[in-house]
Amino acid sequence: MQSGGEFRAMLRALGGEHVLYVNSFTKKLLPSLRVGFVVAHRSLVPSPPGDEAPVRRSANAWITEATVAEFLARGYYDTHLAHVQRELDARYTACLAALAELMPDGVRWTTPGGGPTLWLDLPRAIELGALEERLALRDVFIERQNAAFLGEPHLNGFRVSYAFHRPERLRRGLEILADELRKMGL
Repeated sequence: MQSGGEFRAMLRALGGEHVLYVNSFTKKLLPSLRVGFVVAHRSLVPSPPGDEAPVRRSANAWITEATVAEFLARGYYDTHLAHVQRELDARYTACLAALAELMPDGVRWTTPGGGPTLWLDLPRAIELGALEERLALRDVFIERQNAAFLGEPHLNGFRVSYAFHRPERLRRGLEILADELRKMGL
């Protein structure tokens, strides 16, 4: 799924029979659902003798897999995915508009066009630990991404998960963030 971006073909579509596509229904259907799948050329997945379709089962409960299979077979998944994409697009657009309106000079953000998050990059003058503490006092929580970098982070910022909250709630959090950034000298 991509919001506001150009179509980018998956490697599986570009790579032919030697590329595996691995995915799950976790983020697109139900977060607690642990059913995934692999799309591979028949030659890459050995089948038991006499078996028409090469299939490998995981340790998931059969009822869960059967429910997802029925959901797919009835065509509900495509309808659901279209609804999710419309909502994600609306939240992405609202987040970008709020950032453009609210953020002080010097704050930058990515426009990834896909996925449920973007990256907010702050000037080095803003100490993230102090900002995190100030925001927590106002019930806004950020997660610094130091562990995402090998060594010293080359960016000074954090992810904004625009898909998680409704636009009004996300905007309120961004208003508080902008207010604290201004109090810290931006």
